[in-house]
Amino acid sequence: MQSIHEIRHHIKAVEQTRKLTNAMHLISSARMRRMMPAVEYNRLYLSHVESAMNEILLSTPNFDLPYLHDRGAAHKTYIVFAGDKGMVGSFNNDVLKFALPYVASADKSFLVTFGIMASRFFNRQGIQPDLEVFGASQDPSLENARHMTQDIFRLYDSRSIDQVYVIYTEFINSVKQTPVIRQILPLQTEQFKDVRRNEEMIYHPSPKRMFQLLMPQYILSILYGALMKSYVSELCARMNAMEESTRNADGLLKRLTMQYNSARQAAITQEITEIMGSAMMQDAAQDFF
Repeated sequence: MQSIHEIRHHIKAVEQTRKLTNAMHLISSARMRRMMPAVEYNRLYLSHVESAMNEILLSTPNFDLPYLHDRGAAHKTYIVFAGDKGMVGSFNNDVLKFALPYVASADKSFLVTFGIMASRFFNRQGIQPDLEVFGASQDPSLENARHMTQDIFRLYDSRSIDQVYVIYTEFINSVKQTPVIRQILPLQTEQFKDVRRNEEMIYHPSPKRMFQLLMPQYILSILYGALMKSYVSELCARMNAMEESTRNADGLLKRLTMQYNSARQAAITQEITEIMGSAMMQDAAQDFF
């Protein structure tokens, strides 16, 4: 059994750890609640952009645009979103293990990683990312997504890449987050089939020009949404992990407190026994003499 001093030191260490995990839980929870409206606004904006694009495709026969044609899979680009920090349970491990088969199986691929954990993971696998972005996963700003959108269109228009995929963690609810992969270029028009057509819509200067203007906004919305959903999923995973750690700390503190009380009781009992033994020996010595 540990000594009273060791148990007391252990209790203080666990109490400090509990304060840290509880604070991280509260911070992650507050940040997640603050981000949720932005995720919902982006979802609504993306749905309206998809609706307008679908209406143009349905109302314009023989619509021709480079972003609609499959040029093959010679050069693929994978954009992988992970975190910059740990203490998030299996969040980083799940999305990176999900992404690994896609990245490793491509003969010619351009890999973009968001987050320190993604870069470290692929480097350990012997895959050097072509572009590493740090800090953006903790700051899911529209400006970061806009810069990435501009780079994607520049590479795609120059035919340096043929297909573009994003791999991120889809936020479903506070207890479920799932890694997903989504192709963003060339455009997958079948995902617009459920959007209704507006017969009265008139596009100026032309439907084709309007579609060209909507394409960057569509890609930007997807990238920004992936960045935010990944960040919210990370916050949720950290919140759940810290909540579980706090509960474990509470349980450990309870056991340590019982051990501490038992050790104190044993020490007091030992002292009483020693005192009584000494008194009995003293009485016996007086009787002897």
